[in-house]
Amino acid sequence: MPTIGTYYKPNKKQKQFHKAQAKFRAFVGGIGSGKTFAGGQESFLYATNIAPGSTGIIIAPTYKMLNDSTQRTFLEIVPAECILEFNIQKNYMRLVGGSEIFFRSADDPDSIRGINASWAWMDEGGKIPTRKAWDVLIGRLRQKGFPARAWVTTTPKGYNWLYEVFIKNKSKEHAVIYCSTYDNRENLQAGFIESLESQYVGAFLKQELMGEFVGLEGLVYPEFNVSTHVIEHSRLPVAFHRVLGGIDFGVSNPTAVCVFGFDDDDRAYLIDELYKPGLDSLQLIAEIKPLWERYKVEMFYADPARPEHILALNSQGIPVKPAINDVMKGIQEVASRLHVPEKGRPMLMVSDKCTNFIDEVRMYHYPEGVDGKPLQENPVKVNDHMMDSVRYLMASIMMTEVQVVGGFGRLSVW
Repeated sequence: MPTIGTYYKPNKKQKQFHKAQAKFRAFVGGIGSGKTFAGGQESFLYATNIAPGSTGIIIAPTYKMLNDSTQRTFLEIVPAECILEFNIQKNYMRLVGGSEIFFRSADDPDSIRGINASWAWMDEGGKIPTRKAWDVLIGRLRQKGFPARAWVTTTPKGYNWLYEVFIKNKSKEHAVIYCSTYDNRENLQAGFIESLESQYVGAFLKQELMGEFVGLEGLVYPEFNVSTHVIEHSRLPVAFHRVLGGIDFGVSNPTAVCVFGFDDDDRAYLIDELYKPGLDSLQLIAEIKPLWERYKVEMFYADPARPEHILALNSQGIPVKPAINDVMKGIQEVASRLHVPEKGRPMLMVSDKCTNFIDEVRMYHYPEGVDGKPLQENPVKVNDHMMDSVRYLMASIMMTEVQVVGGFGRLSVW
């Protein structure tokens, strides 16, 4: 079959993206880096030249973004004579050569489940809050007679699921191509980059222009820093004044358990964690009991919304109380402990083995307002299970059994 295509002069990074042979590819770029255009070109090329007769899925974070950006860009790329059928109500397209394309939204991932496809393109994957849509999407890549392939085009949005899949847990099946806004300068209007440079600063500039994964704007705990707060596990104190824990129960979401040791100065050390999905009461007991016994945990403070789990743990002698679920009180206590004084160390340290805490604390953020500024309300309920377990503990010990520690004039939380 002869090559089908529109005129397209890819920049250097777009060429790398198209040539990459990995099963799963991510084209991570800044504003105006040509990422959506590259994703559309790759989809058209794959459907017409590489795998004619195949089925593909094109997905965007919302139907509005799908219609306003992703689908519109794709229609600009595909010559009209190559489209045999396009049903905008059904979000379905059939191309010359027999390939079919289904357009879908990540806010309705279950709409993907009935499709058996060969390939998929996820546009602006960084704006999708969880990895559910990605997991559902790659599970549909099982069309007989065709290789399974998927690619993501996006501007990064903090250390989210995309970072976890393509960077932290990257395998030989994954490839990442970075493209800054500067890499696509010749295709942009004069003065576009300079205009953005005059308005963007710091981490936001790195994210939006350089296409780098950075900490989100509006972080709940902006003072957290790996070099300051994370300690090698072998350097933890050998004994603690007290050991306490927090529990956030999960069903489909992970159950998160934190175990903190407090030294004689009331400094808290996160010494261990548990992070597992789908635990029922019996499995909870089997997982939490070893932690209780190993560290001699005096008390766990748990999600008060699941009293049946608390009763089940109590029935086995594991000391668990309903936590005080005051979101802001818990956040304030954690933040005060993470604060780094001008002279001295923070009052909360984290073992380097507690990777789930480290990952979540760098993503835990407030929602954005209409003007892009963070709203100071409850944090976004995504990737927050370990954060919840920690604030359950900290809010509970802060607001109960208050007494004065002799000699320091400090209110303790025992």
